[in-house]
Amino acid sequence: MHLKVRWHRALPVVHEEGIYTAGNLEDFDGVAGVYVFCRVWGTRLVPLYIGQATNIARRIPQQLNNHRLMNEIERSGIGEKVVLIGEYLGLKGQMLGKALEVIEKALIRHALSNGYPIFNRSGTRIRSNRIDFEKNLKAQRLFGRTILSEIRR
Repeated sequence: MHLKVRWHRALPVVHEEGIYTAGNLEDFDGVAGVYVFCRVWGTRLVPLYIGQATNIARRIPQQLNNHRLMNEIERSGIGEKVVLIGEYLGLKGQMLGKALEVIEKALIRHALSNGYPIFNRSGTRIRSNRIDFEKNLKAQRLFGRTILSEIRR
C-alpha cells in the first residue's frame, strides 16, 4: 500500500488559566490525518503522543481536554509543546480508516524504534522493551545504539 501524508507547520499548544488551545485548528476542519503532540528540544521535535482522526479540527480539541494526556505532556520535560499535523492525501481506492490506522501504527513504531518513549494508550506510556547494542560501530550506525520495541498485550 502506498500512502501519502503532507506535514503542516507545528502549532503551539498554549495553556492559559487551565485551558489548552492549539493554534488555528479551523484550517483543518474536515481534514483527515494524523497528529503528533511534541515538545521542542533545541531544533528537534520530540514525539510524546501520536493519534489519528477523520477530522483533525474536531479531534485535537478533544485531546486538549483529556486531563490525563495533557498532564503527561506537561510533565514531559522542558521545551515548548506543539502539535504537528499530517494531512492524509488519499489515493484512489484507499479506505480512509485503514489508511489512518496504518500511518498511525507506523509512526508509533518509528518513534519507539528511535528511542522515544511515547505515551499513547489513554495518556499512559506504551510498554516497551529496550535493546541496547554494544561494540561494532558499523552495526550501531545501521541499527542505532538503542531500540525500543512495543510489548504487545
